[in-house]
Amino acid sequence: MSETHQAEAWGPDLNGQDHRHPIQRVGRRGLLTAGTFRIVLDEVRLPTGEKVDYAFVKRGDTVVIIPQNDVGKIGVFRQYIYPTRSWIWKFPGGGCDCRLPDTAVIDPLRPAEEQQEAFHQNRLVEGLSKPHAASELQQEAGLVADRFIYVQNYLPDPSLSAERCHILVAQGLSPTETALDQMEFITQLRWFTQDEVLERIRRGIFKHGKLITPFLFALHCGALSKVE
Repeated sequence: MSETHQAEAWGPDLNGQDHRHPIQRVGRRGLLTAGTFRIVLDEVRLPTGEKVDYAFVKRGDTVVIIPQNDVGKIGVFRQYIYPTRSWIWKFPGGGCDCRLPDTAVIDPLRPAEEQQEAFHQNRLVEGLSKPHAASELQQEAGLVADRFIYVQNYLPDPSLSAERCHILVAQGLSPTETALDQMEFITQLRWFTQDEVLERIRRGIFKHGKLITPFLFALHCGALSKVE
């Protein structure tokens, strides 16, 4: 495919403008900062020249850890989630100070050497994410892992936030004490076979997006051991 055809595949011709960035920021002001979250309101310019407001959540990257024990079962707990007023099944996870720079985005329109640099930066973030994964696993699940397998990263809701979530599988587990903060209400970890996890996803028992997507990524990437 020619570079022209590649460009056309990424978006319409916007009168000679950069079709990869049709929305340009004019100004920014923060609306609310709470913990690791910041709600931001940007004034942006559209390709037509019109200026409008765009609100989104600005936060750092996150990690999700899939605990897998020595017989291959997957560890999941329930946590009280205030916005939904309900107890929801989920994996351990939390903030991660391992933000990928813009140069780490793998873009087929970039020169080959820039794409190679992007792959390199993605490899570096694997190492950066593991200490954060170890901390969240211990704090929320009361587990220590001998090894972490980095699976992939993905964007949970890119229209709302630029957060990138890093998925890791934790194996070689041993128990330790949890260290929950005052806003974390978490039940004891329960263990399910991979088929049981899939069945609960199908039945709508497991609803959390950061449980469903990471598990399916890990399953189809072959990152989960098969012994059960």
